[in-house]
Amino acid sequence: EPLSARKRGPLAAPGPRGCLCMLLRAPTSAQRALATMAETKPLLRGVVFDMDGTLTVPNLDFGEMYRRAGVPRGEDILATRWRADETACRVVEEMEAEGRRTLALMPGAAELAAWLEAHGVQSALVTRNSDATVAHFHKSLWRSAPLSPAISRDAAWPSKPDPAALLHIGELWRGGSVGGGCL
Repeated sequence: EPLSARKRGPLAAPGPRGCLCMLLRAPTSAQRALATMAETKPLLRGVVFDMDGTLTVPNLDFGEMYRRAGVPRGEDILATRWRADETACRVVEEMEAEGRRTLALMPGAAELAAWLEAHGVQSALVTRNSDATVAHFHKSLWRSAPLSPAISRDAAWPSKPDPAALLHIGELWRGGSVGGGCL
């Protein structure tokens, strides 16, 4: 029997010379988005966050911290030279403890964390804050899975901007460098 005589479904229509043509409906934008998410893996594999001004609202007056510690503003207050200075260490610890009382998440940080977690994107933290502040952050503010690893200034690696902590995270996550899909 000719194709045009066959029972036609809702998507079939007779075409030229007795051929059966299929009329396909274009997928909706939601269907296309779901298909894309189901078929592709995210290019983003990991995110390493900082705290002050990234995950948390900046709340420390660094100018005042340097002044009270007696550290010239152009120098790194966490440099080895100043870590040996009792006054500088005490001022940094006191001001950071004061800052923990008013620590708040940046707008959008919780939503970003939820999205990353839902998409299987690893998240870590490298900060110049203390272990105590990182613990307070995870306990009091962070509702997603803990950032892991969470490397503070109290860790074995040199403080930022030294890349040692980032390289360590890369080795933990991928067995190699932080590159290749990490931000």
